[in-house]
Amino acid sequence: MLINGHGVSGSGSVPESWNGRAWRTWWRQTKRCYGNGSPCGLYDVSCGAPHDCVAVGTNWMSTSDQEPTAVRWHRGQWVRMPELPFIWGHSSVLNQVSCAGTFCMTTGTAQVDCGGGPPPPCGTLAAAATWNGSIGSWTDVSPKFAFTCSSATCAWTRAISCGDSANCMTITHQNGNLAWNGTSWNAAPFAPAGRGEALVGLSCHKAFCMAVGHQVVRRRYMTLAEYWNGTAWKILATPR
Repeated sequence: MLINGHGVSGSGSVPESWNGRAWRTWWRQTKRCYGNGSPCGLYDVSCGAPHDCVAVGTNWMSTSDQEPTAVRWHRGQWVRMPELPFIWGHSSVLNQVSCAGTFCMTTGTAQVDCGGGPPPPCGTLAAAATWNGSIGSWTDVSPKFAFTCSSATCAWTRAISCGDSANCMTITHQNGNLAWNGTSWNAAPFAPAGRGEALVGLSCHKAFCMAVGHQVVRRRYMTLAEYWNGTAWKILATPR
């Protein structure tokens, strides 16, 4: 399952599935966009099981109202998922999702006007929600910190991966790594690899994660990989 980058007939990005022989586009089953040129569509998808996938994105409702949206591929058909719990901004978007079994974590942002009351703070806020497929509901687990962003579809996570419901790792754009332990967010900084390091690829399984990228050694770009053992990151030797 993937999210294509273009869509058809002004649909915005839509899911496509591979059955072992050919790709199929699921535009009519998942369309939420109406060709008005505003940010709209599905931006990421993750499958926790062969017949259970979740895709997330945004739907532009008006010139000043953008809401997060999520759809689920379940038992051979697409269904619209329940309303997300953090539509407390006038412009909200889901950028990424990761699933492990029936559990999913999605991350996005919400634009909250300053001076308009709760929830504090205001500006562009980080948002996150978990999906419990066994009970069919979303739970708001947003860290709710503000960060700088100029795009209508900006993201606070560069990458996210969940090994299970008690282990989700994120690489963020401005706030370092944050790890979800099932109840709270905690800092999970990479092991220092010197100037010029950049880890951008991330994958987790159960309590363990792997991140890959590059580092700069004597003005040369070199491969870089780090391993999360559940409590800390460790640099691994990689092919040069």
